Amino acid sequence: MRPLVTGWFADYAGLEAGAQSGLLGYGSTPAEAFAGSTYDPASHYRARAVIRFFESENLNLARLRRRSLEQTQRLFEWLEGYALETPRAAEARGGFVSLRLPAACDVARELRSRGVYVDSRGELLRLGPAPYTTDDELERAVQTLRAIAPVR
Repeated sequence: MRPLVTGWFADYAGLEAGAQSGLLGYGSTPAEAFAGSTYDPASHYRARAVIRFFESENLNLARLRRRSLEQTQRLFEWLEGYALETPRAAEARGGFVSLRLPAACDVARELRSRGVYVDSRGELLRLGPAPYTTDDELERAVQTLRAIAPVR
């Protein structure tokens, strides 16, 4: 059994030889033939580090959810006047606050140029604070948004 397509992790040690010969290598053991899709095992080590960090900081689901709700509630208050599309009920909302802006993509691009990272989907501008985002950073983001796209 030899797969037709494999990723470069299947024969990482033979990359240079394979590139020169034009032959597809599969590593030194039969199992390596299936190390396809450019699998990156480094993600396991990153995940282990993140899990250990979460444990050391007591960042469990309940605490993270509480922080998210606090942040999104502040955004609701600070974004008063905008056409907010995110449900206000805590049980109905996720970690983003979305507002409707006709030029959301342009506003997102301008915010990014000023160090505020958001995204947009059509006419929706989405603010998604992370657990490590401070209230000062959120407030600065809203102030920058108001300077770029004031409430009409």
